[in-house]
Amino acid sequence: MKNNSNNTATSCNSCSFLRRLGCLIYDSVIVAAIWMLAGLPVVLANDGPVSAQTLWFQTYLFSVTGLYFVWSWRQGGQTVGMRAWRVHVVDINTLTESEFIRPSLRACIIRYVSSYLSTAVFAAGWLWSLGHPQSMTWHDLLSSTRLVTKRSAKKQR
Repeated sequence: MKNNSNNTATSCNSCSFLRRLGCLIYDSVIVAAIWMLAGLPVVLANDGPVSAQTLWFQTYLFSVTGLYFVWSWRQGGQTVGMRAWRVHVVDINTLTESEFIRPSLRACIIRYVSSYLSTAVFAAGWLWSLGHPQSMTWHDLLSSTRLVTKRSAKKQR
């Protein structure tokens, strides 16, 4: 790990379960808004409501949601909810706050798809983080990414 005189290379803190939950709740509101916007052209083109149980519509919403998460993680390492909680998704090899390594596009896609596995098995993939030494979930492990918290500027001084 780098050690310079300004002490700008501080080690990354693993993201706690409660902070993850906060991000998830915050992003759920964002995803609901995205679904409303994405559903509007479908409803207009269909000249009325569309059953949410149709496979094509579920696939469409899954894809639109995936675009939001993958693009957010790849571009800035954060979704809107993650920004509010100062959480970043980084490559598993990231060691310090000053050297965040962005996850690859492939890792972001694997993270998004495998997060459904973490949720589908009675949220066992999420609960896994409670016993993991670095608080990693199944989708963290499968995608070789992890969530870290960034200290506020006041705490770094």
